[in-house]
Amino acid sequence: MTASNYLFRAKTHEGYIIKILVELLQQVVKVACLKIKSDGIYLQMPDSRKRILLDIKLNANNFNIFELVNEMQIGINLIHFHKMLKSIKKKDSFQFFITADNPDELQFFVHPQDNNRLAHSKIQIQKIQNMVMNLPGPYTHPVIIMSNEYQRTLKDMNNISNNIRVELRNHSFFLSSTANNIYSRKVQFGELDDESTVVYDEEFEMDAFMRILKIAGLSKSMHIYGSDKSNLPLKMSSSIGQLGNISIYMKSKNQN
Repeated sequence: MTASNYLFRAKTHEGYIIKILVELLQQVVKVACLKIKSDGIYLQMPDSRKRILLDIKLNANNFNIFELVNEMQIGINLIHFHKMLKSIKKKDSFQFFITADNPDELQFFVHPQDNNRLAHSKIQIQKIQNMVMNLPGPYTHPVIIMSNEYQRTLKDMNNISNNIRVELRNHSFFLSSTANNIYSRKVQFGELDDESTVVYDEEFEMDAFMRILKIAGLSKSMHIYGSDKSNLPLKMSSSIGQLGNISIYMKSKNQN
């Protein structure tokens, strides 16, 4: 295929990270509106209940190849996209593109590092209205936690209750869950000797946390932000491998 036939093309050796990202996204929104610009790929969308807001940028400079003729906006069914990416393994390369001959299809190659097999797939592009969102803020200094410990804790607490409480202090982050006042668990992250003032204390539906659990698979660490301003959602952010960044804003049970 000649270079002149591409309307858009991007390639990365972090195919597995793309798979994890799509797995996370399809738990929140069904159809993603991707804005592709010369400096990267953007996604900013809420879930159907307006309880979770996604804010993502994949930087063009972090792809091995990134070519774009004109800025574009495309809708992709994430449920279908996720099914097409399930076979991606660690160290697989991933190339996705749109051609002038087939402008209504997002095509992609998955190329395993250890063999000569090249899988070529296609998914239909949908027309979708982009939403202009105002991001919440400002937030306090984040608490940095290890992603694997966060993921393990949530899986354990999911068996305790349908609710989970989040408490942030200046340098620490607490998750706690109680089952009908019979038994409970509270886990602290960050500075274990932190006795500073509580800056955030809210209760959430456990299901909301489980829907975004895959954020822990994008990077070794996560940033958790609270705010002393009323009615601001909890903010979690992470690197997306070496490709970019994601922030997730999540409302508690008491926030409108």
